[in-house]
Amino acid sequence: MKQIIYLPALMLISLTAFSNPNVVITGMVSDEKGNPIPLATVIIKGENKGTLADSAGKFSITTKPNNVLIFYSANTMVKEVAVGTNKVINVTLLVNKQKTAVEVIASSLSQIPKVEAMKKKLKKVTSFLKQAGQLLEASK
Repeated sequence: MKQIIYLPALMLISLTAFSNPNVVITGMVSDEKGNPIPLATVIIKGENKGTLADSAGKFSITTKPNNVLIFYSANTMVKEVAVGTNKVINVTLLVNKQKTAVEVIASSLSQIPKVEAMKKKLKKVTSFLKQAGQLLEASK
């Protein structure tokens, strides 16, 4: 009789353990030169859960083995890594050589004062040409 009672309890414990096999993943996020990337973002793909690497680029996150981690930071390419059986995941993020939207907007905004100065000069030249044209008409 004791065996019958133990069996359902054992099955319940086993079912709980296998239905939620969370693992703690640790690792480091670095750049192409091996320098740590502080505050790199690590998120679980498809979930609203993530973490930031510390000032030394180290991170720790609890997830399931079938999940995918997404790594990124400012001015780097996004990298996805399947968790699988890994307990330690060290990631190298490549520098994004293309300009980001913020850089494009900032460089465009920096041109505004130059454009405004050009418009003022153009108005002065236009005004001068009108006056010169009027003088020529008056002298005929």
